[in-house]
Amino acid sequence: MHRKGGHLGSAPTVATIRSKFWVIGVTKLVNALVRKCVLCAIKYKRMAGQIMSPLPVERLKPSPAFLYIAVDYFGPFVIKGEVQKRVRGKAYGVIITCMNSRAVYVDIAPDYSTDTFVQLFRRHASIRGWSQSVFSDNGHKQGFQWTFSPADAPWYNGAAEALVKTVKRALTTAIGDQVLTYSELQTCMFEAVQIYQSVSI
Repeated sequence: MHRKGGHLGSAPTVATIRSKFWVIGVTKLVNALVRKCVLCAIKYKRMAGQIMSPLPVERLKPSPAFLYIAVDYFGPFVIKGEVQKRVRGKAYGVIITCMNSRAVYVDIAPDYSTDTFVQLFRRHASIRGWSQSVFSDNGHKQGFQWTFSPADAPWYNGAAEALVKTVKRALTTAIGDQVLTYSELQTCMFEAVQIYQSVSI
């Protein structure tokens, strides 16, 4: 029955047998047979899986919102000038997420410069307060510990990377291929986060 059934595993073999005969303890017998079957061992072999590293303590320890955060840039987005509408430029989304509560703050930056990021980070801190620990690709000092991700390891900062995908999906749905001004894009960013927060609650 197992051979005729095409080596489909234990459950289909048991079902095939029971369609014609009722054998006491057939499941145990079939499981033993399938374990010894060479073709099944080849067909259903388990591939080596990825071993996940333990979560950082900041993801598990109870804390106030935005005490431990992850930061990531995403984009760029093409924007048009506020006055000269035909002029095109670039802007980058910056996501700041609480490692513990998964709350999200999103803003945009006109470039990758340190000064621009410091201004953005100060705006965040003026609303949410200064963080104790920050996970990101790059860092500055303001009385907190900054943890750097290794080069070419986007999964290391997975707390922020997963939310980047969610925010980008909301933005793609909302604006599609439209080219917005800097302030319009900033408004859409804030609204995208508001949608995410309301859905996650």
